[in-house]
Amino acid sequence: AVVLFGGQIGSSKCNCQIYAGLDWVVLDNTVVRPDLMIVCGDQPARHLETAPQLIIEVLSKSTEARDRRDKHELYESQGVKYYILADTASRSVECFALENERYRAIDSAVPEFVLDESCKLRFDSQALFD
Repeated sequence: AVVLFGGQIGSSKCNCQIYAGLDWVVLDNTVVRPDLMIVCGDQPARHLETAPQLIIEVLSKSTEARDRRDKHELYESQGVKYYILADTASRSVECFALENERYRAIDSAVPEFVLDESCKLRFDSQALFD
C-alpha cells in the first residue's frame, strides 16, 4: 500500500504523507496505531492529534473483530474520510467512504480517494496482493 499510494503522492501536488507505525492520540484515554495512515496538511512531529484522511488496517484473526467493529466506529465518529480493510488471507479489500457522518461501502474495483482539493489517489486493490 505504501508503494501504491507513495508513487501517486510523490508525483502529484499532494501535501500529504504516508505513515506506518505512528500513534494517533484521539483522546487522552484513546490512542490507536493504524497499520497505515495518510495525513494531509500539517504533519505531526511526534504523534497525530487530528483525524487522518485515510486509514488502512490489515486484518488478522486476532484483530479482525476490533478492526471491523471498534475501529470502524471510532474512525467514523472522528471523521476519517476513508477506511480500508485489507484481508491478506482472502486477498480481499473493503473500502469505506464517509458520507453524512456514516461510512458507506465503495464498490469500485479501483476507487478514487479525494483527500483534498489537490490530492486524488487511485487504489488498485489487486495490486496490493501482487
